Amino acid sequence: MSESTPPTAPDLDENAVRLLGVINLLAEMAMQTLKQGEADGARSFVECIETLQVKTQGNVGDVETQAFEGILYQLRMAIVKGPPPSDDAEKPQDTPSDES
Repeated sequence: MSESTPPTAPDLDENAVRLLGVINLLAEMAMQTLKQGEADGARSFVECIETLQVKTQGNVGDVETQAFEGILYQLRMAIVKGPPPSDDAEKPQDTPSDES
């Protein structure tokens, strides 16, 4: 009886792995920027990823293409949705007291 091998990631060359790392890094930075309430900054990271997608078109495999499409979709939807409410937004503002 043969041992079953665990499922492995598709065969990716070193450059594909690096490209996926760069895409994920830019996506994480976009999400952090969005969480800070800076949608314009997040859009800049999306534009960087879009530029990479265009400039590598035809030179990437299915895995990278799906990563570009999936990550860009998620980021665009997150930007449209807006940043999550901060903890400060849930707390009532202190009203100044009239101690004159």
